This record gives sequence, C-alpha cells and structure tokens, in this order.
Amino acid sequence: MTDTPLETDGATALERVVTSTDANTLGRYWLGAGSLALLASLLTGVLVAFERLDLGGAEVFGSADEVFQFWSAHRVGLVLLAIVPILVGLGTAVAPLQVGSDSIAFPRMAAFSFWTWLIGAGTTVTGFLIDGGLGAPDAGGQRQAVALTLVGLLMVIGGLLGATVSLLTTIVCGRVVGLTLHRIPLFSWTLLVAGTFWLLTLPVLAANVVLAYVDLRGRTAVRFGAEDAIWEQLSWAFS
Repeated sequence: MTDTPLETDGATALERVVTSTDANTLGRYWLGAGSLALLASLLTGVLVAFERLDLGGAEVFGSADEVFQFWSAHRVGLVLLAIVPILVGLGTAVAPLQVGSDSIAFPRMAAFSFWTWLIGAGTTVTGFLIDGGLGAPDAGGQRQAVALTLVGLLMVIGGLLGATVSLLTTIVCGRVVGLTLHRIPLFSWTLLVAGTFWLLTLPVLAANVVLAYVDLRGRTAVRFGAEDAIWEQLSWAFS
C-alpha cells in the first residue's frame, strides 16, 4: 500500500507560487519584494534630494506639492515596504532553522500575510502615483487617491502584523525541547525584540490611519482627515 501523494502535481506554476506555505519560499518572497521596494525608495529619495538642492537644471518635480508627495512616499516605502519586510523575510527563512522548528508557525497565516502586504504595497504605491499619498501641505492631492493610499497602508500594516505574529510564535513556542530562550541564537533574539516592538507600534499606526480615513471619507475633514494634517498624524512612525 502506497501513500497517496498530495494533489499538487496538477497545479499550475502560478497556483504553486500563490499557495506556497514553505518558510524558505515565503522568506524569498519577502526578501525579493522588500529589496525591490528598497531600490525604489532609495531612487525616490535621490530624486527628492536633487530637487531640494535647488539646482537650475534639476527640476525633477513640477511643484512643491509633488516634492512633498514623493518625499513622504520615500519615507513610507523605506520603513513599511522595504526595511521591515526584509527583516521579516530573513526571520521567516532563518528563525525556524535556528530554533529547530520544522516550519514556521501558522504557515497559512504567514502566506496570507505576505500576499496581503504585497497587495497593500501595490495599492499604496498606486495611491501616491495618482496624486494621492498622505496629503500635501496645500491640500492639492485628490481625496479619492488619498483614501486609496490609506487603505493600502492598512493592508500593509495588517500583513506585517500577521507575519510578525507567526514569526514570534515560532521563536517562542516552536523551539526544540531543551532549547531555552537564553540559548537561542542572537539573530532570533533580535527578531524577538524587534517583533515585540512592531506589535506594540503598528496597531497604533493603524489606528491613526483609520481615524484619518474615517474623517476623510465620512464627513468634511476637521482634523485627522484634513489632507494637510494626515502626515502630521502618521509621521512619527517614519521618523
């Protein structure tokens, strides 16, 4: 009697990519997407720096409004679309090996978190590119595009939180018998500390985003949703 193989032979390449719950594969997804976001964020930062030098032939953007939008996109992308995802990717691939776990905890949630983050990242970037972003000083952005950016940020934050929960659970509860927290490798300890910090701060950022979105969409913006105040509410996370 032979074991029945898993029904994956008939799956297409796209189905295998989307449905994979392997820790190494998910780690590569995070690292690849985060690296691309890092390059894009650095390029945006360089363009903004050239513009702020006020060189005669370096008129990259058409107005101060565009400069602010791309500057804020650089800050947001560097933190939520690049640095944190790269660390999550490294942790997803390395932490299970360091603690002796067969796989990452809650693998389906880990996979769902990545795709949620990826879709949210695309939505956020789209919002910035169509004159949205996090609101400009002169309130020149399009309100619908600003709302789209906020929705994308919520998805990004949700994806990062889910991946962090999966990662921390692996480190704390997925260790082999006899491996105490005092004996885990330094990298896993670093992830444990960083992940705890993310779990404490990202929900606060999400609450700020929700307040801004509700005010922006629900009624005439008075404070949180006013386009010139949105960045003031969220900038603490990117400082």
